[in-house]
Amino acid sequence: MFSNVILVALVCVAHSACTTCADSADIQLMLEVDATVGAQVTSLEVGITPAGGSRQVMPVSTPGGVSSGRTILLSPTTAPTGDRYSFVLDVTALHDTTVVAQGEQQIEAGTRACNRSSIALNGGASGDLGFVDLSVGDFPLVDLASEDRALPDFAKIPDLSSLDARMCTPASPDEDGDGIYDDCDVCAANADPLLTPSDGDGDGLPDVCDPNKLAGSNDKRLYFEPFNAPLVGWSGSASPSAGELVLSASSGISPLGGVVSMNAGVAFNPASVFIQTTFAITTATPGINGTVRAYLWKNTTTQGYRCQVRIGIDGTHYLELFDLGTSGPFGIALSAPLTLGQRYRMASFANAKQSPGFVGCELSTENGNFLASIKEEVTFASSDTVGMGVGVGFEPGGGVGDLVAHFSSLFATTYAP
Repeated sequence: MFSNVILVALVCVAHSACTTCADSADIQLMLEVDATVGAQVTSLEVGITPAGGSRQVMPVSTPGGVSSGRTILLSPTTAPTGDRYSFVLDVTALHDTTVVAQGEQQIEAGTRACNRSSIALNGGASGDLGFVDLSVGDFPLVDLASEDRALPDFAKIPDLSSLDARMCTPASPDEDGDGIYDDCDVCAANADPLLTPSDGDGDGLPDVCDPNKLAGSNDKRLYFEPFNAPLVGWSGSASPSAGELVLSASSGISPLGGVVSMNAGVAFNPASVFIQTTFAITTATPGINGTVRAYLWKNTTTQGYRCQVRIGIDGTHYLELFDLGTSGPFGIALSAPLTLGQRYRMASFANAKQSPGFVGCELSTENGNFLASIKEEVTFASSDTVGMGVGVGFEPGGGVGDLVAHFSSLFATTYAP
């Protein structure tokens, strides 16, 4: 299926275009070459042999030799079909017309993946291409299928055991457990194991985490915190442990405990965002009247709104929207209590683009089954910003005890219906 597809090789500077790895059919290829050999190299020939097709070659000029810190970006000019594509890639290093090193690699890539690989030239130490400005256009193609040029008699087949379904190396955990590592997962908090996730409105944000799936919206991911490392920029005294942020209301202010809140220290403008936290309640003393909270700050951490699951004195569970200004909470009783130890998703969202605007809350199971939602009209100024955070707390009238919640992620996108 790939026999007539041209591959354009671009050389990108280290810590620039090749330091990020977005989902695409592109392949980031690092060369490994002995430094002594690399100093002799004046050009490279990159050979592509697609499955079922003939070998094509692209010349790459390297007048400065092959030095460390560079990567080749292989980009198909015609998008491959299906979830995966494969080809044999060979690289020949030349000094003028003399071959000084060669390497060959079987490449298996995803059409929407973070694709990274390496190829050894003469089995040397790490080293990459020197910078070449190839912005003038595609490389000329030469059909070498009938040419009597000796190819390497060895092949370095990559070890793919550590790659995920989209060929992403495990540089980060898999927060949502869908088989796609966080660094390559746009919807890192919402499980979607498909290699090509559904994206009904074509805005680049897959449906599974897109708050607006209708054509005409253009939502983007803004923020993701998996609580796997010390928090940077957050306010509050708690620290993540074992991939979770664990908050206990009994450790809060006042002799009987009170409120424990953690604030992410980021603000968004315009104030149109969808903020989602994944949590599980592990301890809830009967009669405490406690709340698990997802904050939607407005300009400061004393104004705005919070979405909360409240466990009432009588054991009834509620989804509530709490106005931190004047009106207090309003909400609805859930048809059944939340199950201790089970993960749920609670979202707080704001839309400042409509007049009047609105804020709201939504509750679902971890796998996306809808449980409840509420919404209220509000007014936003163009200068308003919104921030976010999580917390637990006691409400007035409850008994003595504890409420413990384990937060496993905080995720935010734009919200542009």
